[in-house]
Amino acid sequence: MDYETQMANEAKKKKNGQLFGLIFALILLGGAAYFYYNYQQGSGAKKFEKVAITLLDSVNELYKSDKMLETPEDITYTFPDKSIVNFDERTLNGGIINRYQNGNVEFAIYNSDWCATKTRLSNKIEVTAYKSGECVIK
Repeated sequence: MDYETQMANEAKKKKNGQLFGLIFALILLGGAAYFYYNYQQGSGAKKFEKVAITLLDSVNELYKSDKMLETPEDITYTFPDKSIVNFDERTLNGGIINRYQNGNVEFAIYNSDWCATKTRLSNKIEVTAYKSGECVIK
Protein backbone atom coordinates (compact mmCIF):
# COMPACT_ATOMS: atom_id res chain seq x y z
CA MET A 1 0.00 0.00 0.00
CA ASP A 2 1.38 3.38 -0.91
CA TYR A 3 1.79 6.33 1.43
CA GLU A 4 -1.26 8.29 0.16
CA THR A 5 -3.61 5.32 0.56
CA GLN A 6 -2.26 4.68 4.05
CA MET A 7 -2.81 8.34 5.04
CA ALA A 8 -6.35 8.29 3.56
CA ASN A 9 -7.18 5.18 5.61
CA GLU A 10 -5.81 6.79 8.79
CA ALA A 11 -7.88 9.93 8.16
CA LYS A 12 -10.97 7.81 7.56
CA LYS A 13 -10.42 5.91 10.85
CA LYS A 14 -9.95 9.17 12.72
CA LYS A 15 -13.12 10.63 11.19
CA ASN A 16 -15.11 7.47 12.07
CA GLY A 17 -13.80 7.64 15.65
CA GLN A 18 -14.84 11.26 15.98
CA LEU A 19 -18.29 10.48 14.60
CA PHE A 20 -18.68 7.58 17.02
CA GLY A 21 -17.62 9.83 19.92
CA LEU A 22 -20.11 12.50 18.89
CA ILE A 23 -22.96 9.99 18.64
CA PHE A 24 -22.01 8.49 22.01
CA ALA A 25 -21.96 11.95 23.64
CA LEU A 26 -25.39 12.78 22.18
CA ILE A 27 -26.82 9.52 23.50
CA LEU A 28 -25.41 10.26 26.96
CA LEU A 29 -26.82 13.80 26.94
CA GLY A 30 -30.21 12.56 25.76
CA GLY A 31 -30.30 9.92 28.49
CA ALA A 32 -29.31 12.45 31.14
CA ALA A 33 -32.00 14.88 29.96
CA TYR A 34 -34.61 12.10 30.01
CA PHE A 35 -33.75 11.06 33.59
CA TYR A 36 -33.60 14.67 34.77
CA TYR A 37 -37.04 15.39 33.27
CA ASN A 38 -38.53 12.30 34.94
CA TYR A 39 -36.89 13.26 38.23
CA GLN A 40 -38.39 16.76 38.03
CA GLN A 41 -41.83 15.35 37.20
CA GLY A 42 -41.67 12.97 40.15
CA SER A 43 -40.45 15.74 42.41
CA GLY A 44 -43.36 18.01 41.43
CA ALA A 45 -45.88 15.22 41.99
CA LYS A 46 -44.43 14.51 45.45
CA LYS A 47 -44.62 18.19 46.38
CA PHE A 48 -48.26 18.41 45.31
CA GLU A 49 -49.03 15.17 47.17
CA LYS A 50 -47.70 16.87 50.33
CA VAL A 51 -50.12 19.75 49.69
CA ALA A 52 -52.98 17.24 49.38
CA ILE A 53 -51.93 15.48 52.61
CA THR A 54 -51.79 18.83 54.44
CA LEU A 55 -55.23 19.70 53.08
CA LEU A 56 -56.59 16.32 54.23
CA ASP A 57 -55.11 16.86 57.70
CA SER A 58 -56.74 20.30 57.87
CA VAL A 59 -60.15 18.90 56.94
CA ASN A 60 -59.73 16.15 59.55
CA GLU A 61 -58.88 18.76 62.20
CA LEU A 62 -62.03 20.71 61.26
CA TYR A 63 -64.02 17.50 61.63
CA LYS A 64 -62.64 16.94 65.13
CA SER A 65 -63.51 20.48 66.20
CA ASP A 66 -67.02 20.21 64.68
CA LYS A 67 -67.54 16.89 66.45
CA MET A 68 -66.71 18.45 69.83
CA LEU A 69 -69.18 21.30 69.28
CA GLU A 70 -72.13 19.43 67.79
CA THR A 71 -73.05 16.57 65.52
CA PRO A 72 -71.03 17.02 62.33
CA GLU A 73 -72.82 17.23 58.99
CA ASP A 74 -71.86 16.62 55.37
CA ILE A 75 -69.91 19.63 54.12
CA THR A 76 -68.71 20.49 50.63
CA TYR A 77 -65.92 22.97 50.05
CA THR A 78 -65.50 24.18 46.47
CA PHE A 79 -62.78 26.18 44.81
CA PRO A 80 -64.16 27.68 41.60
CA ASP A 81 -62.17 27.10 38.46
CA LYS A 82 -59.65 29.83 37.71
CA SER A 83 -59.69 31.15 41.27
CA ILE A 84 -56.39 31.08 43.09
CA VAL A 85 -56.44 29.76 46.64
CA ASN A 86 -53.28 30.00 48.70
CA PHE A 87 -52.89 26.91 50.80
CA ASP A 88 -49.79 25.84 52.68
CA GLU A 89 -47.75 28.47 50.79
CA ARG A 90 -48.81 26.93 47.47
CA THR A 91 -51.65 27.74 45.14
CA LEU A 92 -54.66 25.67 44.18
CA ASN A 93 -56.48 26.67 41.03
CA GLY A 94 -59.65 24.78 41.83
CA GLY A 95 -61.25 21.68 43.23
CA ILE A 96 -63.87 20.20 45.50
CA ILE A 97 -63.66 18.61 48.93
CA ASN A 98 -66.49 16.56 50.44
CA ARG A 99 -66.44 15.76 54.16
CA TYR A 100 -69.10 13.37 55.40
CA GLN A 101 -70.75 13.00 58.82
CA ASN A 102 -68.67 9.95 59.64
CA GLY A 103 -65.42 11.81 58.93
CA ASN A 104 -64.69 10.31 55.51
CA VAL A 105 -63.20 12.76 53.06
CA GLU A 106 -63.01 12.75 49.27
CA PHE A 107 -61.50 15.43 47.10
CA ALA A 108 -60.19 16.49 43.73
CA ILE A 109 -57.87 19.51 43.83
CA TYR A 110 -55.53 20.90 41.20
CA ASN A 111 -53.07 23.58 40.28
CA SER A 112 -51.70 24.43 36.85
CA ASP A 113 -49.56 21.24 36.75
CA TRP A 114 -51.02 18.57 39.02
CA CYS A 115 -54.30 16.96 40.04
CA ALA A 116 -54.70 15.16 43.38
CA THR A 117 -57.72 12.94 44.01
CA LYS A 118 -58.88 10.84 46.94
CA THR A 119 -62.02 8.73 47.01
CA ARG A 120 -64.31 8.49 50.01
CA LEU A 121 -63.39 4.96 51.06
CA SER A 122 -59.69 5.02 50.15
CA ASN A 123 -56.77 6.35 52.13
CA LYS A 124 -54.66 6.68 49.00
CA ILE A 125 -54.08 10.04 47.32
CA GLU A 126 -53.46 9.80 43.58
CA VAL A 127 -51.48 12.58 41.90
CA THR A 128 -51.53 12.85 38.10
CA ALA A 129 -50.62 15.48 35.54
CA TYR A 130 -53.39 18.07 35.33
CA LYS A 131 -55.56 18.11 32.22
CA SER A 132 -58.30 20.72 32.05
CA GLY A 133 -61.69 19.32 33.06
CA GLU A 134 -60.32 15.92 34.06
CA CYS A 135 -59.60 16.48 37.75
CA VAL A 136 -62.74 15.03 39.31
CA ILE A 137 -63.62 12.68 42.16
CA LYS A 138 -63.95 9.19 40.76
